[in-house]
Amino acid sequence: MPQLRMSTLSPPAHGGNLQQAMDRYGGEPSEWLDLSSAINADAWPIPPIPDTVWHHLPQASRSWPTVCRRYYGSTYPYDGRLCAGSQAVIMALPRTLQPCTVWLLAGSYGEHAYHWQQAGHTVIEWSLPELYQVLQQPLAHWPDVLLLVNPDNPSGHRYPMEQLRYWQQGLQARGGWLLLDEAFMDCTPEHSWLQHATDEAADNVIVLRSLGKFFGLAGARLGVVFAAPHLQQALDILLGPWPLTGASQWLVECVLDDRAWQCSQRQRLLVQQQRAQTVFSSWPVLTIHPLFVTLDSAEVLRWHQAFAQQRIWTRVFPQQQRLRLGLPSHELAWQRLQQTLNEIQGL
Repeated sequence: MPQLRMSTLSPPAHGGNLQQAMDRYGGEPSEWLDLSSAINADAWPIPPIPDTVWHHLPQASRSWPTVCRRYYGSTYPYDGRLCAGSQAVIMALPRTLQPCTVWLLAGSYGEHAYHWQQAGHTVIEWSLPELYQVLQQPLAHWPDVLLLVNPDNPSGHRYPMEQLRYWQQGLQARGGWLLLDEAFMDCTPEHSWLQHATDEAADNVIVLRSLGKFFGLAGARLGVVFAAPHLQQALDILLGPWPLTGASQWLVECVLDDRAWQCSQRQRLLVQQQRAQTVFSSWPVLTIHPLFVTLDSAEVLRWHQAFAQQRIWTRVFPQQQRLRLGLPSHELAWQRLQQTLNEIQGL
C-alpha cells in the first residue's frame, strides 16, 4: 500500500472557529458574539435561487465578462476567472511554478506562506521596514515572487499604487511575479490594482479577490483570480472543470451587480469604522479597517482569554502580539463590546 504523504508543517489557524471557543469556554452559539473572522456581519441578502442551477453541470456564463468588468474595472486586460474562494488559488498557484524564492510580509495571512513552502519554494518573511529596504537593492537580489496582501490582514497596511507599480516593473524586468491578495479591498475599490491597470504589458501581476469579506458570503466560497492567459491555463488544469457550483456561479453575478447594496454598505461600514475609532480610542490600535480592528500589545493573549470568558470570540496572533476583532453589526452588540472593553481595561 502506498505511504501517505504527510506535511511536516502545521496548517495556519483561522478565525470563525466558534466551536473551538465553546469547547474550551462553554456556552451555546446564541450566547456568543463571534468577532473572530473579520467578515461583514451584515451580509448580502441571498434571494431565492432558481431550481435550474442545481440540475445541470455549471457552464461558462456569457454575461460573466460584462459583470466582471463592470464591478472590478475595465482597465485590466484579462477577464477574471471564478474560483471556490481565493483559497483555492492560494493552494494551487504555488504548484504552477518551478521552485523559486517568494517574499512576503511577516505575520500576513498565513495560508500564503504555508502553501508556497508546501510546494517546495523558498519563503522569506520580512517586517514592513525590512521589506521596503530590501526592495531597494539591485534587481538581481529581488525575489521571483513578491506576495502582498493589500490591504494586509491583520495589520491593515495598504501599499501605495506608485510603490506597487515600481515593484511590478522591477519584477517584470527580471522575470518575476507580483501577487496581490485583495481579499479586503472591496471596502475601498478605488485602491485596487484592477482600477489602475493601464499597462497591458503587465503580464506578471496576479490579483486575487474574494466575496467572503465585504459581501459576508464566506460560506459560499466565492472568489475571482486575475492572471495572464498562460498562467490562468495552468491554474485551470489544477482547479478542474467546475471550480464553482452552478448556484454559486449564479450568485456571483447577482452580488456584483447589486450596486445599491454595495453603496449603502460602504457608507454603513464607514460609520462603523468611525465608531470603532471612538470605542478603541484608549487601546493600542494598530489599524482600524472598515471590517476589523487590530490591537498591538504584549497583553493580547490575556485580552483574548478575557474576551472569551465574556463569550466574545476574537482572533489572536500570539507570535505577532496582535489581536483582531471584527466589527459588530447592531447596537446591542456594540454596547456589549464597549462594556467588555471597559471591564478588561479595569482588570
